[in-house]
Amino acid sequence: MSKYIKLSSIILFIAITLTGFGLYKAQASGKQPELKIVTSQGKPELIEPVQAYGFLSHYSAGNYPSTLKLNNGSLSYLEDESFFKQLDSNINPFTDHLISNYRSFMRGKSRQANQFAETDQYILYAGLQSDVFFEGGNQNEVTLATLNKETEEEETFSVQLENDSSYNEIRAIYVDYPSVTLLVRTHSRSDKLNNVVYTFDVENPEDRLTEEVNLTREIGSDDSLYIGKPFDQTERYITLQTARENMDSMYTYTEEVTGYYAYDIKEKEVISIPSTEENMRLFTDNDKLYVGKVAKDNMGIYELKDDNQNMTLLGKFELSPSDTSNDALGYNHFNQNMTILNGKLYTYEYPEDMNRPLFKVTDIRTQEILFSGTIEQKDSNNEESPFIDIIEYRLNPMAN
Repeated sequence: MSKYIKLSSIILFIAITLTGFGLYKAQASGKQPELKIVTSQGKPELIEPVQAYGFLSHYSAGNYPSTLKLNNGSLSYLEDESFFKQLDSNINPFTDHLISNYRSFMRGKSRQANQFAETDQYILYAGLQSDVFFEGGNQNEVTLATLNKETEEEETFSVQLENDSSYNEIRAIYVDYPSVTLLVRTHSRSDKLNNVVYTFDVENPEDRLTEEVNLTREIGSDDSLYIGKPFDQTERYITLQTARENMDSMYTYTEEVTGYYAYDIKEKEVISIPSTEENMRLFTDNDKLYVGKVAKDNMGIYELKDDNQNMTLLGKFELSPSDTSNDALGYNHFNQNMTILNGKLYTYEYPEDMNRPLFKVTDIRTQEILFSGTIEQKDSNNEESPFIDIIEYRLNPMAN
């Protein structure tokens, strides 16, 4: 009898959950404004590589903010998708893309986007047991997996990190197939943090990762190390930035950028980027390094020469005042709202008179604005202007 009671309870719970979800979805969807991308300049199709999630709030929705998705030039709401689709979503464009298109490969793996890389032919993954299982496990054993997108053939390798760390964290993965480069943060038993670069050859696998460079030791600083937001993980350089915390009061602090660097995957060396008194941004694209020097209302983009010390000015680009301050440092990364991909500068910014993002695509050589546009309501008679806050942003290099 107790078996039937348990079964009935489970069925009742599922029914109540689905009913509640249906009522919430009906209530939320009725209050969401219909939106569209409005192009003010350039070609509309150039917004297609941009993938983003954002929170949308407006007065008529009360306390029900919606999750907005931008993908392939189209807008939709996460709340309009099925119950199971919403459970699957990680509010990250890259991992959601991988789950939707390569579900079998994604089973038993972390959902952290920085642990995956995609090329035209392969999907690659690097993870630790603690990334999947709460109780952790062997902190020095890394699982590396590859998927051939054409043949659907998978390979999995278990390799060792040879260090004395009590905890390791994979921060980024880069690919020059068959070579894989990992940036790993190691926590030693003496509480010393190090950021170390390791490599692995998929076609000539060994049972341990090869340590190439200890970035913390090479840079010579214990300041926090941030990574330029990686969108194309086949680039030659990994852009890096160090910063330290300055306590403003007992409860608040600010972060001060203390240095700019790049790791050259090909030459296996750390490059120190000459800094200036101006606010700076650091970019990489097509085996080149670029420095952005931010002024009051514009940013000059400079290309670094082969000696990585001298620079050539390519041009100056207009920025809104809200975007000329120091780049906000998010968890592990910098440069979310501004990057160069295949010779184009992609930005989103919030002009002073707008409460939603303005997207721009600009040619870095000619400074021509190839696309400029924002999100508007389809109903032009609706005077209410919703607020849109971008929380996750990505460029899809396959769509560029």
